[in-house]
Amino acid sequence: MISKFRQLHFDIKSEYNMALSDSERIRISQTIEMIPSSWKRLLDVGCGDGRVAKVLIDRGHEVIGIDWSVGALVHYPGKAIVCDITQPWPFKRNEFDGAICTEVLEHLTVTEAKRVISQMKVVVKKGFLITVPADENLELRSVICNVCGKRYHIWGHVQSFKNFEDIDALVGHKSTVRKRILTGRRRGIVLLTRWQRWLGFLPYEKGAVCPYCGAQLARPVPPHVVKRLLNKVLAALQIALSPLFGHPGGWFACRYDLE
Repeated sequence: MISKFRQLHFDIKSEYNMALSDSERIRISQTIEMIPSSWKRLLDVGCGDGRVAKVLIDRGHEVIGIDWSVGALVHYPGKAIVCDITQPWPFKRNEFDGAICTEVLEHLTVTEAKRVISQMKVVVKKGFLITVPADENLELRSVICNVCGKRYHIWGHVQSFKNFEDIDALVGHKSTVRKRILTGRRRGIVLLTRWQRWLGFLPYEKGAVCPYCGAQLARPVPPHVVKRLLNKVLAALQIALSPLFGHPGGWFACRYDLE
């Protein structure tokens, strides 16, 4: 993904000041439970608006954030630095006890992710924590740009992690502690979702920016009345069947202790 368009994506998303969903609260709570109390000084890599850092700061941790989105950092609760996390960081070796990198690596290519991980290994003394979406099907949040015709993910995800071993392979060694964070909600059934996309009901979210040409996702034209009726049927089936047959979703969380 082209960096300037990726930054634009998060700048636009930062215009929202939405309350956290129940799923986000669960993710943040269970993520923080995995951070040792000895990690007093933390680096928050790809910190965004600081929704994880806020809880850590309230608990007495010193947290420094780095992110490429100026818009997101406006909401950050502590000290933060505007920084392209895929480029060299302005920190010294062992400057932090630990680092957190939550919901970031799925936005990076393998090469970029490895660069971020290698820098975390340098600037922390004790370890770092990574979380990513669990076994995400990228197809289900993908659209075709109405300007250049290329397909992209509306949240800017370019990687999917099928299991803990995928994350370990990226890091280069086995995680010390691992957890699958579940929210009790299941993702939609892939086949039904594909049919909904075929009918013209695409995922839409303000802030979706094409990484190839920079065009923002246009609001779709409402499909024909027959297609709308068919979609209602499919949506009802999703609600009824997803709790039984849908993908469990959630997140993978891996902690890597260096001491």
